[in-house]
Amino acid sequence: FNFCRQNDIEKTIYVPRKEQQDCIDTMKEYFDANPIGGRFLMNCKMRFGKSFTTYKYCEEAGLKKILILTFIPAVESSWKEDLSHVKTEYAYYTDANLRRDGFEPSEIDKPFVIFLSLQNYLGRDKDNKDVKDKIKKLQKVDFDVVSLDEYHFGAWNERTQDTFEDL
Repeated sequence: FNFCRQNDIEKTIYVPRKEQQDCIDTMKEYFDANPIGGRFLMNCKMRFGKSFTTYKYCEEAGLKKILILTFIPAVESSWKEDLSHVKTEYAYYTDANLRRDGFEPSEIDKPFVIFLSLQNYLGRDKDNKDVKDKIKKLQKVDFDVVSLDEYHFGAWNERTQDTFEDL
C-alpha cells in the first residue's frame, strides 16, 4: 500500500497481486501486438479485481480516455472506488454528466473514465428512432479503451454485436 493525497482526496495506491500483474502484462503484450481493433477477454473469478486490474493496465499503458459499458449497472461503485487505488487521477463521469448541456467528453483534455450501462448506451430517443443526444457525444470521442463489463449478461444479441463493431 502507498498513501497519497490528490486534490483533497486521500488515495490508497495498491500494488497489483502477482496474478493481476500477470494479467496486466498479458494485456500490454496483446494490445501492443493488436493496437487497432484488438479484443481481450479477462476471464477471471469473482474477487479477482477486474476493475482495478483494468485501471492499472490503462495507467501502465498511458491510456487517457476510458469507456466502461456494463450489463450490470449495480457494479458502478466498484469501478468508481477502484480509481482511488491507482496513481493516475482519472476524472469519473456517468450518465448524469452526459445529460448536462455543455458537457462534451471530446473536449476533455485530462484522463477520464465514463461509466454507463450498455442498455443506456443502446437506448434510443423518445421516438425510438434515433441515437440519444448524450450518446452522440460519446461517438465523437476516440476512446483509448472500451471495457465491456459483465459481458456474459447479454453480449450475444445482434444489436449489441453491431454496436461493438462500431466502437
